[in-house]
Formats: sequence, structure tokens, C-alpha cells
Amino acid sequence: MMKKLMGDSMRDRVRHRAETHRYTGGLDTLALPEGVDFYKPEKGTEEFDIIPYRVSADNHPEVKIGELWYERTYLSHRNVGPEDKFLVCPRTINKRCPICEEYQKLKRDPDADEDVVAGLKPKERELFNIVLKEGKGEIKILDISVHLFGRKLEAEILEGDESNSSFAELEGGKTIKVRWEQKTMGTNKFLEAGRIDFEDRDDIDEEALEAVVDLDKAMKIMSYEEIEKIFQEGSDEGNETKDKDNNGTDNKRDEPEKKSTRRVIGRGKSDKKEETTSTDKDENKDDNVCMACEGSGENTKGKTCKVCGGSGKDHEDENDDGNDKDKEEKETKSIRRAIRRR
Repeated sequence: MMKKLMGDSMRDRVRHRAETHRYTGGLDTLALPEGVDFYKPEKGTEEFDIIPYRVSADNHPEVKIGELWYERTYLSHRNVGPEDKFLVCPRTINKRCPICEEYQKLKRDPDADEDVVAGLKPKERELFNIVLKEGKGEIKILDISVHLFGRKLEAEILEGDESNSSFAELEGGKTIKVRWEQKTMGTNKFLEAGRIDFEDRDDIDEEALEAVVDLDKAMKIMSYEEIEKIFQEGSDEGNETKDKDNNGTDNKRDEPEKKSTRRVIGRGKSDKKEETTSTDKDENKDDNVCMACEGSGENTKGKTCKVCGGSGKDHEDENDDGNDKDKEEKETKSIRRAIRRR
């Protein structure tokens, strides 16, 4: 009989996390190990299992190092610099970010262009280790906006059977059945989860944990100086582009490099490549409010916001690591769930 790794505490904590968020409304970002591809959703219905990984970072937003968890939320900045880089925001791990600092500065400027300000705001995404039901048992990485999958998954946990909260457990877990629907926002087309169902599945062997990707280590997070250099190059390029456009010269930008590899754990039958892409939904806020708690002074669990210390105010000028750690979440926390090992 397979050793049980996760007990009812996972189910309870997953549902609790959904409750706390009920009213919350070839990449430069990731380095995948050999043997792993990205999973790119396709229009229609697909089934897959979400496999937990053992947290290796002591700055994980929800669980302690060594615990099992089934997703990794991170902040990203898109279209950075002359090559339109897609970068992991350092605030994901409680570090300073020059783009976020510029965002904080401009959002308080009444004369700032709203589109520019919205473009600087970090976007929240999630990483999952998945195995397609109709695949070859290969681990794939789902990298997607929280708005397009995670929050919908959370809503189904709240509205459906309580046992659905245990979907990521190795023993007694559930297969996720997703109907991907194509949506349009402006000129952008993307897929989002239109419906999510939970189906019983066979237990997954403990050895699966040895094959999954450590999502904490997969994130490629540049230093403050590296990001600032790319960011400033973008500003300089923007000025140069205006001059070039006036002279009728085109400015070309390269696409981020795509990474694709493979790794197998045990069940399933098909296989897809590429990283998933998505369109995030932006919000623009005014005033000197804390970006983490949006001025409420409380985090999503009703406790004092660590970012602003409960003041609801942003502290942009306090740049030491301790204060930067305090400035991090709610913009960064939108669907995090616990899986605790027994």
C-alpha cells in the first residue's frame, strides 16, 4: 500500500485558501530542466493531473520550506526593453524591482499616461506541474495568468463537492477536466478555462515527486541592476524609435527565446510543446496606497498586511531588503494553496 504523503489537512487548507480569496476579485522567466516541456492549452476539453512539488525556498508566500504545494505564484513584467522581454519581478521573492518603483512613482503622478502606468504594473501568474491524462506520463509545466485558470479552479472548489479540494493529493486526488475557451481582448486572442470539473483518478506513486520540477528554482529572477539596465534601454529605445519613425525607419524587436524539453513520471499518453501564453487583466489604482493590500491594511487572510504594517500606505522610499519584504503581497497573492506532508 502506498505511503500516504498528504492528509486531510491539504483538502482543508485548499478550501480555506479558496474561502479567503472568495471576494478577491523559451522564456526569460523560466529555466526548465532537461526532459520538460511547456503545456500549451488548446481550444476544447483536456484532462490532466496536477502534481505537487516540495517547496525549496524559505520565502514561499504560503508554506514552509519542505512542505508539498501544487503551484507557484509569481509576478511578471511584460514587454520590457527593446526586445520586449518577459521578466520575473523580483518582488516575487521580496526583493526590490526598478519597474515596480517606477510604477509606484507614476501612479501618483496626475499627469502620467494611464496606459503607461498600467503597463508597468506587475502581472500575477502561476506555475503548475501537470501530467496529461491522454499523454505519455510526461511532466509538463502550465504557466498561466491567475485570471485564466487559477481563480476559476478556486471558484469550482468553493461551489462543488468538498472532496474536490484534495485534487492535488497523490492518494485520493482528482483529475482536472478543463474546457478551454477562446476569448478576445482588443486585438489579442487567448484561451481561458470556461468550465472545470473534477474526476476520480488512480493514486499516483510517491516516486512522482522525484520527477516534478522544483517551481521555486525554475524561476529566473534577475538582479535589480540587470532589470534596470534592460528597462532603461527600453526607455532610450523608445526615444530613438520616435526619431526613427519620423525618418521612416522600422524598429524590430526579437521574441523571447522558447525552451522545450521532456521528463516522465508514470501515467498518461500525449505530449505538447511550447510555453503557454495569456492576456492578463490590468487594473490601475490611484493615490499612495499599499499595492499589496490595496489600502485595506489586511492581507487576504484578514491579518495585518506585512507590506505596509497595517497602515494601508505604500513606503516606496524604504529600500532595504526588510522593508521590501514587507511591500510584497496581495498584488502577488491571488491563488495559493497548501499541501502539507505528514
